Amino acid sequence: ITLYKLEPQAGTKSARVVGLADDIARSMSALSARISIVRGQNAIGIELPNKEREIVVLRDLLESPEYQNANLNLPIALGKEISGKPIIVDLAKMPHLLVAGTTGSGKSVT
Repeated sequence: ITLYKLEPQAGTKSARVVGLADDIARSMSALSARISIVRGQNAIGIELPNKEREIVVLRDLLESPEYQNANLNLPIALGKEISGKPIIVDLAKMPHLLVAGTTGSGKSVT
């Protein structure tokens, strides 16, 4: 994903820009566009999918300094941010977890 930041003109409502998502995607020859406010900045973010997908390799995440130096009880690598920084969280602090699988595959092990 590529993030474009737009500083709207004074008086421009964010909802007006958000409503243009389909038009922006079409004009940029993108499949979709996600538009949201950039927190902490006077900016609106426009996220467009890259033409080529990047494969996120689990080994790269597990060998990253962020994972290796994480001071967490049960660290888990979820993926990467738009900037490429690994997302590492503490599974022990997550009260809910979705487990998916087919019937009889061992989801309800006690």
